[in-house]
Amino acid sequence: MPTAIALPTVTAARRTFTVAVAVAAAVALLPTPADAAPQVDPRPRTSTERAGEQLVFDQHNQARHDPGRFGHPGETPVAALEWDEHLAQVARQWSDIMAQDGRMRHNPHSREQSEWPYGVGENVIHSGWGASNIGAAGLTQWWMDSDGHRDNIMRPPYEAVGIGLSIDWRGEVWATAVFRVAPPDDDYDDDYDDDYDDDYDWDGHEWDDEWSQGPAQNYTPRVRDLSSLCPAVARSRFVDVTRHVDAVECLAEREITLGVSPDRFDPSGTVTRGQMAVFLDRAITGLDRQLPDGPDAAFSDVTGGQRVAIGRLVEAGIVSGYPDGTYRPQRPVTREQMAHFLVATHELLQGERTRGPLRSWFTDNHSDDRFHRQVNVAADLGLAAGTDGRFNHRSPVRRDHIALFLLRLVVAQDDDSFKQQYPGQQA
Repeated sequence: MPTAIALPTVTAARRTFTVAVAVAAAVALLPTPADAAPQVDPRPRTSTERAGEQLVFDQHNQARHDPGRFGHPGETPVAALEWDEHLAQVARQWSDIMAQDGRMRHNPHSREQSEWPYGVGENVIHSGWGASNIGAAGLTQWWMDSDGHRDNIMRPPYEAVGIGLSIDWRGEVWATAVFRVAPPDDDYDDDYDDDYDDDYDWDGHEWDDEWSQGPAQNYTPRVRDLSSLCPAVARSRFVDVTRHVDAVECLAEREITLGVSPDRFDPSGTVTRGQMAVFLDRAITGLDRQLPDGPDAAFSDVTGGQRVAIGRLVEAGIVSGYPDGTYRPQRPVTREQMAHFLVATHELLQGERTRGPLRSWFTDNHSDDRFHRQVNVAADLGLAAGTDGRFNHRSPVRRDHIALFLLRLVVAQDDDSFKQQYPGQQA
């Protein structure tokens, strides 16, 4: 095992350290090669290269287990990756090709060479620091500090990876990581195959293209019906509520929020991180579920009534703070962050990870966005929808809209019959 492993400084590495990424089955985005994929038969690795590959692999799993170690405590820990020797051979061959011609880019044959029909992703990197000064910590840290690369490393659907390192004649390091997604469960077709068009089946390549490129047309997902939970009311107790009256009244009746005053709700106001934590904690309690208390005074900027709710959600793994020890409770919650909170809470209450996303619903939510999965799973579950094919994922969440989102989450806990309407499905 090499002992001279050091992370290069940012200023020096800017000149000598380059990275590139293909994300979330995004090998489909690469140009389709006109020629056949070369046979996978890389040269044998040196002992230094193999040791480096093992280090990078180990560090990937350390990052998935504890992303805070790499400066990203807000990431949700995920299961460890398996080693895939065939993917490693694909990665080694591509790293050799980059090292030979001194040019970093993505492998246009990754899909064919991986021999994996369910989706693959790729990270590549070049370090001019050389093998003696860069290893697992350096490579993985730089990938983790890049949004797209980190998304590949931390993406839950990926179950295996192959790492390939090539050290060129100058001693510089070229590396490739090829990831593959988990195959569908054995009962997947029984549950879903009859419910949407074959073009979106796991068994075809169109599913990967749909996920990575976004929807071909604008489709609006259905949302859950709240009529069984929230009876119709003629008038709100809040004088400023004229839209989504039933949902706002239902939210107040369940004491998830009582408004900003006895007769005002501030429907167009922005939901903050602190408020969202309190709303989720109350919604969970209303379902006769009690989260364990978290550490007291977990964040330096959280005081008062929000402290208990935030501590509970941190303990449950639904929310997290910032590296400087703050939670920033007054910061607005964006729609994509809201999707993350909803999906994480749903999975916690259900006791299992939600399968999916089954498609990419929105033209403005891309596979390299941090919360791409959560936005589309929220749509799959009927918890959220966009407008004209857009989710407006960076927009802040309105207070009247959060009533709809939270109540759909409540309904989803007792309704396993909901199935999303997909393009091509007959009504």
